Amino acid sequence: MGQVRFAKHQKRQLVFQLGMVVIGVALFGIWPAGQQIVDYLSETDPLPVDVWAILMLWWGILQISYVVYMLLVPDLSSLWVVTLATAISAFSHAMALGFFAAQQLEWSLIPGDEKSLAISLGLADEMMKGRATLWTLTVLILLVLVTYLLGRSCLRWQRSEQLQTRIEPPFVSSTLDSSSNFYS
Repeated sequence: MGQVRFAKHQKRQLVFQLGMVVIGVALFGIWPAGQQIVDYLSETDPLPVDVWAILMLWWGILQISYVVYMLLVPDLSSLWVVTLATAISAFSHAMALGFFAAQQLEWSLIPGDEKSLAISLGLADEMMKGRATLWTLTVLILLVLVTYLLGRSCLRWQRSEQLQTRIEPPFVSSTLDSSSNFYS
C-alpha cells in the first residue's frame, strides 16, 4: 500500500513538473504578442493590435487552460489531452514556419498574391525583419521537445498502470491462498 501511495505521489509530482514546463513554453511562445498588447495599452495614440498577436495570445491561453485542467485532474487521460494539445500546437507552428519560409522564397499557391496573408495578419513587418521565422523556429523546437517528454511520460504511466493491474493466473492465487491457510 505504501508503494502505491508513493507511486501516486510521484505521478502527481511528474504532472506538476510537466505542467510547469508546458506553461513556461506557452508563456515564452506568447511573449511577442504580450509585448505588443502592453505597448498598445501603454501608448496614448496606439496602433491597433495585429491579428497575429491576438491569435497567439488566444492559443497560449488555451494551452495554459489545458495545463490547469491537467493539474486539477492529475491522471493519465488529462496528461494525454495536454500531450495532444501540445502536439497540435507544434504542428501549427510547423505550418507557420513553412508559411514564413514560402513567403521569404516568394512562393505562393495563388499567383500575384504572395503577401496578402502576411499583410492581413499584420506580419509583413515582422517577416521583413526575419524575426517571425526565427521566433517560430525557436518555439517549434521547444514544443517538439515538450511533446516528446509528455508522450514518453504518458507511455511510461500507461505501462506502469498495466503492470500494477496485471492479474495473476488463477492457479497461483488459489495455491497461495490454500498455503496461507495451511500454515496458520
